Amino acid sequence: MGALTDLGRTGVALVALCFVGLLGAASSVEPLIAIGVVGATAAFALAYRSVAIPLGVTATTLFYVALEGRLPVGGTTALVTAWLLLAVVLTLARRDGERAPTAGAVDGCLVALGVLGALVIVGTTSSLAPEYASLKAQLFVVEGLVPFAVGLVVALARHSLVLFIRILAAGGLLTSLYGVYLLLAGGAVEANQDRFTISQQVNPIGFARALAVTLIVLLVLLVDSRTTRTRLALAVAAVPVLIAMLSAGSRGPMIGLVAAVVALVAVRRGSGAGFRRLVGWILALIAFGVAAVVLVVPPETAGRALSIFTGKDESGDSATRFELWGQALAYLPDSIWGLATGVGTGSFAALSPDGDYPHNIVLEVLLEQGVLGFAALVVFFWLTVRAAWRLGRRAGVDGRVGSLVFALTVFSLVAAMFSGDIGANGGVFLWAGIAAGMVAQVRQGDRRAVSRAIPAGQ
Repeated sequence: MGALTDLGRTGVALVALCFVGLLGAASSVEPLIAIGVVGATAAFALAYRSVAIPLGVTATTLFYVALEGRLPVGGTTALVTAWLLLAVVLTLARRDGERAPTAGAVDGCLVALGVLGALVIVGTTSSLAPEYASLKAQLFVVEGLVPFAVGLVVALARHSLVLFIRILAAGGLLTSLYGVYLLLAGGAVEANQDRFTISQQVNPIGFARALAVTLIVLLVLLVDSRTTRTRLALAVAAVPVLIAMLSAGSRGPMIGLVAAVVALVAVRRGSGAGFRRLVGWILALIAFGVAAVVLVVPPETAGRALSIFTGKDESGDSATRFELWGQALAYLPDSIWGLATGVGTGSFAALSPDGDYPHNIVLEVLLEQGVLGFAALVVFFWLTVRAAWRLGRRAGVDGRVGSLVFALTVFSLVAAMFSGDIGANGGVFLWAGIAAGMVAQVRQGDRRAVSRAIPAGQ
């Protein structure tokens, strides 16, 4: 056995040596080939290690900044999608005794999402804006259905989910530190008026959303930490995240953050000392954040982020959210069949003079996919929220992680009511997938606990 082990190690060493030699030869001809081979090898290794790593890395805004301008149009999306799907395949092909079976996650939520996805795709055939409809349907698959599937697989095993949450928090913190540095150094990119982001390719709304998610994760980690030193470190880390978020001047993510904090308080009520600690740290972070924002964030930008619907719309258009919502309702078909099936995917762009979508996912689906799509979306939302709530009310680690998932689910749903279209609200589907995977994981744990409690032979 020892000889075989030595032989295997020798083979690996020889393969590695040949690999290095080939890289050297390739780099002398075309350096990009060597870089591509090394990058692909590292990506494969990370995907094999855990599906949580690709998901956490690609959820980090800095990842896209690093790839900025280095790939052809659409290349980044294709690369990310391929990496995530590869990680899913490798994870499901590898045996893991702690991972719950995927069949346990098949429920009404998945069925409702499937119906909604089918209606979005079919709706491209009757769209009043065919080119935009095709793009929108593709983005929904890539930014909606794929994140749901990957999130579900990640959450089937607790260790995988915890790893993803940690990578998500670390990536968000690094992004916020970079954003604060640019803001202080005068290198932040100003999008529209009094709104700052870290790159021309990074939308301030998406930037603010990613940091709001980071802030929620840090808050939960802070409350659940066992040592005072760790809590203080996490509290300090939350300050630059809040500064960078407010510097984006986006109102939708701020409303979603408030809703998420309220949801977190609601789901953790009655947890004794943990609940009191949660409320105390929320008040402390508000105080720290106000002081830091006054010193760093321009007052016009902070005022815009904290406003509701005054002044210009987040996209820079003249129409307010109320006007866009009113247009979506006004464009509803008069016929029963038209009201049932909608006007077609992406048709709001052809009907409205002010925008491509109404900045409200419910009104968008009601108009474009009709009552059928609206019903599927509502069922999907309801089952997701109910599952996340029940997870958050459990005791122990499952309850603590579940309460975070519930808060992030609420955040993504509320944010989707104020900005973006169905293809730009991937967070809704990601956290729904994670909730579905957690449900399967918890069910498997409960079954194992019951089987251990029953004596053998009974």
